[in-house]
Amino acid sequence: MPRATIRLKEFDGNGEWRKLARRIDFRKALDALRIPEIQSQILAFLNLRDICSFGQIHRQLRGTSAEHLDRSYNSLLAKFFDDVENFRDVMRRLQAIISGQRPSLSSQEIRGRQTT
Repeated sequence: MPRATIRLKEFDGNGEWRKLARRIDFRKALDALRIPEIQSQILAFLNLRDICSFGQIHRQLRGTSAEHLDRSYNSLLAKFFDDVENFRDVMRRLQAIISGQRPSLSSQEIRGRQTT
């Protein structure tokens, strides 16, 4: 397996970053990234572009981005549908997409309407 390299030109000139970069064991960092709990914590804070890039860090992480997006999508759909997998299967067979705009009502107005 080829070793990872870091370009040190971007680091400040005092040399502290160079010393730190030399001490990093990239194999241990990659081992930590393979742990699903750590992956989910990292991916939760990334934007879509960075989530897609995460899977390109190493070949063993390729599927993690798609799995994370699937879990996120399923948890969002679970708020509206009891059987998310069945709903997604119907959407696939119909080649349908979900679209629309955000509601113009505030969350307080929506809660007020639900209680009346």
